[in-house]
Amino acid sequence: MDRERVKEAFDGYVSGYDLHNPKIRLKYEHTYHVAGNCEEIARDVFGEEIRFPNTETAVRKSPRTVAAGERAVDIAWLIGMLHDIGRFEQLKRYDTFNDSQSIDHAGFGADLLFGEEHLIDRFSDNATLYPFLEEAVRDHSRYRLPQGLDSVTKAFCNIIRDADKIDILRVNFAVSQSDIYSLPEEEIAESAISPEVLEIALTENRAVPRDLHRTPADHFVGHICLCYELVYEKSRRMAVEQGYLLKLFDYPFTNEETRKDLQRLKKHMEESNILPKKGNES
Repeated sequence: MDRERVKEAFDGYVSGYDLHNPKIRLKYEHTYHVAGNCEEIARDVFGEEIRFPNTETAVRKSPRTVAAGERAVDIAWLIGMLHDIGRFEQLKRYDTFNDSQSIDHAGFGADLLFGEEHLIDRFSDNATLYPFLEEAVRDHSRYRLPQGLDSVTKAFCNIIRDADKIDILRVNFAVSQSDIYSLPEEEIAESAISPEVLEIALTENRAVPRDLHRTPADHFVGHICLCYELVYEKSRRMAVEQGYLLKLFDYPFTNEETRKDLQRLKKHMEESNILPKKGNES
């Protein structure tokens, strides 16, 4: 895989948008972080040198479980580079990253890549990759993956989903919260956690559906709860080792109940072995 071609194509595409806009810059940098996470997770899942069969027979027999001549870590990295391609046009058209108020950015990105514009041609000529890439981009932000995916495609989908979740934790500290939520910092700090969001976080050990997020504090809890959904042990280690997960619990909320609820959640996640217990961080 020609990574320089991919990076040049991505940078060329993003150059059509305003990189001085902190939200555009955020997604630009997020893309490279997620691609790195994908590579790291894929190396643990697949191994460094695993390549998929490069035979016409194999391609004809099972086009969704081969990717001619490519290393799995490179495919995963490429998925990371492509996964949020729809975000830039979403922000330009709608001035928001909120899918419910605009478009499904994942599906939109898949359509840009594999629809009429066929932007994928800028990144790769290996058509045997396209089924993996389209499925992974289209599904990366779904609450749940669709049924019936073959094992290799499902693995790539899970890798990008894990990698994206891990970097969402970092994004909370990459720019000011007011830029992320378009609200004054004081309003964010004063916000409370909605009861239904806290109930899911403390009792159901799953991601909080985005349509339940009502306040900035709900978004914080929602991001923390993404860690319940991480598929791979490597991903769970990365989420802790990168340090941003633990920082989320200590955000300087001025709302006393919010601070207490976050500490309750932290204790619950320690008891659920999502977080290392105090004294066992190594």
